[in-house]
Amino acid sequence: MTENALAERLKEERKRLDMSQKEIAQKVSVNRETWSRYETAKMLPSTIVLLSAMRFGLDASYVLTGKKSELSYTTKEAKSLTLKASEEMTAYNSSPDMKLTSREQTLITYYREVNHEGKKTIDDIAKLLAMQQVKS
Repeated sequence: MTENALAERLKEERKRLDMSQKEIAQKVSVNRETWSRYETAKMLPSTIVLLSAMRFGLDASYVLTGKKSELSYTTKEAKSLTLKASEEMTAYNSSPDMKLTSREQTLITYYREVNHEGKKTIDDIAKLLAMQQVKS
């Protein structure tokens, strides 16, 4: 993988998501100049930046390898999934007879024990798996 190829694919993905450099930079908590450096191969994005961008639909597999992931999704699909999850949580929380299974309780316990970065990773993996189910 050359840095120039990675930078070009990063730019392609941003454009596919119909975002400006400023928009995507804000979403991943870097400034626009930093994002510009990623797209011009003057600087490599960190794993944290790529994971963060994945939450908004960026196909990190494509950026890193040049091969499209089956899990890539558009901003519209990501918003739809987020809305669906929010609606399901509202319905779940409003039902007094809904109980967590033992397995769900264990997962929550593990989630609470990991640091902030671990939580973000778990969130990203769960979202990617959910998107895979939506597309199936």
